[in-house]
Amino acid sequence: MENMSAEEQNAYISGVVEGLAFARWLADERDETGMQCIWNWYLHSDQRARFNAQMDWFEKHPEQQVSTLMYALIREECGEQGSRR
Repeated sequence: MENMSAEEQNAYISGVVEGLAFARWLADERDETGMQCIWNWYLHSDQRARFNAQMDWFEKHPEQQVSTLMYALIREECGEQGSRR
């Protein structure tokens, strides 16, 4: 991430979120509730504030993969798969 431009970072994170949303949809047996929660959290928040918070989170945990950290943030917001939040 540190060698990417802000635009590249955003595209990479968007891809991770898309993968996690799709995985959630599959895990929830094609119920869209969890997937929609993920997309709503990611797309319908203050984009700049969310991006800056994510970058801070990544910097605090450099030993972790972006996908692992994003999963933790998403789980906090949208619960576990199968929870039907």
